[in-house]
Amino acid sequence: MLADQLADLHLSETQIIETALGYEPFPAALHAALHGGMQTYDPRTERLERQAVQALQWVIYTPDQFVEASVPSHYTEQNVNAADYARFTKALAKADDNYLRNHLPLEPLRTQVTPEYFPQAEMVNRAVIQCGGYGCFVAGNGPALVCLAPIRSTRFVELLKHSLSAGQLLVTDVDTTGATIS
Repeated sequence: MLADQLADLHLSETQIIETALGYEPFPAALHAALHGGMQTYDPRTERLERQAVQALQWVIYTPDQFVEASVPSHYTEQNVNAADYARFTKALAKADDNYLRNHLPLEPLRTQVTPEYFPQAEMVNRAVIQCGGYGCFVAGNGPALVCLAPIRSTRFVELLKHSLSAGQLLVTDVDTTGATIS
C-alpha cells in the first residue's frame, strides 16, 4: 500500500494482495490488515468471512531476549484442523468465556514454539491464567505471544505486569478499520 501510494502505481486491491501473498501467505491475515477486524478463511470454500470481535483484553508479550528460531521448522503432535480453528475464531468473536477457558491455547504451546522458547511460553501462559486470563498463543511466527483475558478482569494487565519479571507487555486491540497511509 505504501509503495502503491509513494510510486503512484494505482494498484487494485487484488494486485496488492497478490504482491503481498509472497510475504504473508495467509489470505485472512492480509484481509485483516487491509480492512481491519478478525478475518477467517475457509480453505474448503475459499471464502473469507469478517468476524466482529467482542470485548476481550488483548495483550502482546515479547521476551527481552530472543532465541535464534522461536517457531519449529516442523510441527509435531498437532491435532488441530480447520474446524477447530473455525470454532476458536467464533469463540473469539463472541468472547465465549467457557470455550476460551477450556480451549486456549487451541494447540499446546510446545507444538507452536521451539523447545528453547517453550519454558518461557509456558511460564507466560501460566501467569496469564493465574491473573484471570484465558491463556496465550503464538503471534504469527513468534516469538511474541498473544495473551487474552475477559474484559471483566479489570486488574488483569496490572497483575500480569507484576507476575512477569522479564519481557514486555503491549496492551492492544483488534483494529476495526485496516491499514491507512496518510
